[in-house]
Amino acid sequence: MLRERLLSLEELSEAIAQWRVHRQPRSIPEGLKRNAVALLGQYRKAELLRSLQITHSLLDRWQKRYGEAAAAAEG
Repeated sequence: MLRERLLSLEELSEAIAQWRVHRQPRSIPEGLKRNAVALLGQYRKAELLRSLQITHSLLDRWQKRYGEAAAAAEG
């Protein structure tokens, strides 16, 4: 399975901002959510929340869903 390149926080912030401008009535794309969870190891949660303009509960949901999936794939 090919892995997408991990975006930097700045790149991810821009990608989410672009998605918000052009979004359809659906949630943030899964790849962007996974990228945000992956960045938790590099940044403080508060910094991610502020940069991505998302709520704490939203990031927690992503972390629960995609963090566990990533751990299962590695293990």
